[in-house]
Amino acid sequence: WKLVYHYRPGKKDTWPATELFDLDDDPYEATNLSVTRPGKLREMIGAMAASLLNAGAQYPLADDRQTPLKPHLN
Repeated sequence: WKLVYHYRPGKKDTWPATELFDLDDDPYEATNLSVTRPGKLREMIGAMAASLLNAGAQYPLADDRQTPLKPHLN
């Protein structure tokens, strides 16, 4: 599996905040499964957030330049 998480996705109707691919079935990443596999998406975002927390990662900041943009589902 591959998760792509966009911290600043831009316009909601043109660029998704998340992309999820099953690399075994779709090695060319042609089909975004983030809508059809919500359980897997939650699992992957949770694992990414835990890994970033454990690593002490720094996050990009929101427009107020103070609020960290941590991974989450809308």
